[in-house]
Amino acid sequence: MKYFLLLVLLFSINILSQDKNKIIKDENSEPMLIGYCTRDAFNDSSFAWWFDPEYENYEPDSSVIEILRDKMKDVEIILVMGSWCDDSRIHVPHLYKILDEINYPTEEITLIAVNEDKKTEGDEIEGLAIDLVPTIIFYRDNSELGRIVEMPNQSLEEDMVEIVSQEGLY
Repeated sequence: MKYFLLLVLLFSINILSQDKNKIIKDENSEPMLIGYCTRDAFNDSSFAWWFDPEYENYEPDSSVIEILRDKMKDVEIILVMGSWCDDSRIHVPHLYKILDEINYPTEEITLIAVNEDKKTEGDEIEGLAIDLVPTIIFYRDNSELGRIVEMPNQSLEEDMVEIVSQEGLY
């Protein structure tokens, strides 16, 4: 019985892990992430070439980081991006740099990659009203606080402080 349960557990983990970090080819035969992803997807050489330099070279405003550190408690993030999109290639690594600096648990981000038509192979973004990418949606207590769409108004970290300082929009 123990071996059966262990086998079922290992099989379940294998199936669940296959659903994330899926890479397909776009019409130009370029690799593209699709569907639910984890940060580990950016370790793949198809994406690390743009993710790593943007992450390493970004210098968040330290005074804003201090403010943000306290305000991000109990905030959940849904990040919808396109690995083919120039704005995503800039702002997604910057977001991860900011979140690392405030010790936010980035493994808890819901990261969803879309194709050029802003679609996935399933219904992962249904109801999220995604028109442009990246779209970063911030929630507290299941209530949307706000979102950053395509690019920040000021800086990413300043926009984040403004959003997470609110009580809830919806």
